[in-house]
Amino acid sequence: MLVCSLICLQPRLAAVRHRHYHLRSVWSVDARADDVWAVLADPAMSWPRWWPGVRAERVEPREQLVGSRAEVTFRARVGYGLRLRLLVTRATPPHAVTIATAGDLVGTADVTLRPDADRTSVTIVWDVVTTLAWMNAVGPLLARPFAASHAAVMRAGERGLAAELRRARPAS
Repeated sequence: MLVCSLICLQPRLAAVRHRHYHLRSVWSVDARADDVWAVLADPAMSWPRWWPGVRAERVEPREQLVGSRAEVTFRARVGYGLRLRLLVTRATPPHAVTIATAGDLVGTADVTLRPDADRTSVTIVWDVVTTLAWMNAVGPLLARPFAASHAAVMRAGERGLAAELRRARPAS
């Protein structure tokens, strides 16, 4: 009976509608916007070096940033990962970038840098839908835990970026 239940459930999972998420994070980093931009827009995609739980593959940088591509996996502490294909569609160095996402999340990520004295505010807005059947099926129940998991991944990114910028800063 259990096998039949799982088999019968599979078509229903595929028919579950995509869940929409609008997720906003604001990072405050003790560095100039130019320095923050240099790390975030690094053509070599250095994110995995300083952002825990991030892995990048098939990085294809472009000189002017627009058209740059990468396959990135974000691993949540609660045990699941999201595989994304990222494509830079708009860039205004050192102020803003828009990234189209495909894969487990489809939509956009808008990143805006705003100088504030010797600090920089980085606002990241993900406007995406989930494509994984299991996430769509449990989304109505787990939308808040998914958002909390996203927030934890983003906080780890903020801490990692701050540490990377401290390492890169020349000693005074």
